[in-house]
Amino acid sequence: MGIEFSVDLEQALVKGWRVVLANAILGILFSFMMIWNPLLGGLTVVFYSAVNILCIGITQIAVAFNLKRSNQKLVA
Repeated sequence: MGIEFSVDLEQALVKGWRVVLANAILGILFSFMMIWNPLLGGLTVVFYSAVNILCIGITQIAVAFNLKRSNQKLVA
């Protein structure tokens, strides 16, 4: 879903699409880490979830500022 969202942002010419793509790839890597080592995954699922949610929040803030900047350029 994150990769698709980054492609949509790229087509809309939003500069922050690379950050969204990096966040999606990190989420996939965290998922594979938990699958490959179930014991470690069971012990650290809360940590990985917190890091992923934090990354998503930071990404959404960055994209929001870029969209606001883009909107101001279009209005002016």
